[in-house]
Amino acid sequence: MSGEPVEAKLGGVVLHNLDAFDESFDALTAALAAATGPATARAAHLIEGRVKRKLKKKAHKKGTPTPSEPGEPPATVTGTLARSEKVDGPEEIGFGHYVAAVGPTVVYGRAQELGDEHLPARPSLLNTAEESEKDVSRIASEAWRAVLNEMDRWPGI
Repeated sequence: MSGEPVEAKLGGVVLHNLDAFDESFDALTAALAAATGPATARAAHLIEGRVKRKLKKKAHKKGTPTPSEPGEPPATVTGTLARSEKVDGPEEIGFGHYVAAVGPTVVYGRAQELGDEHLPARPSLLNTAEESEKDVSRIASEAWRAVLNEMDRWPGI
């Protein structure tokens, strides 16, 4: 660069100092991407906690019939299924794109959730994730809003 401020005309608008704008926009984009990881973790842990609470609503003793109906979350016998619910991640899968997984670590967790040839589905995870959609969106919006509320630190924008 020549050291002169860069100018560009966009319609009837003249933009000055595009280098500073580009630098600030890059920093803002990076800050938004960085805020997404912790927001993804908060959302995953929110779902994990809700699933664990659902799995503790009904209980029965080992060897007795379950009080939960097919389609309802399984009733607790030992609490192992609820304790096994874990969050894995978040992991960045691309710039500003994160993924986290929530699910049980016990082998029978999948059969309880989806059912199999011997057991009707007693979902707790998938429906909880769906029920939490608005809260997950709110968590992301709050994280990004916090960055955008500090736009005065991005002098070129």
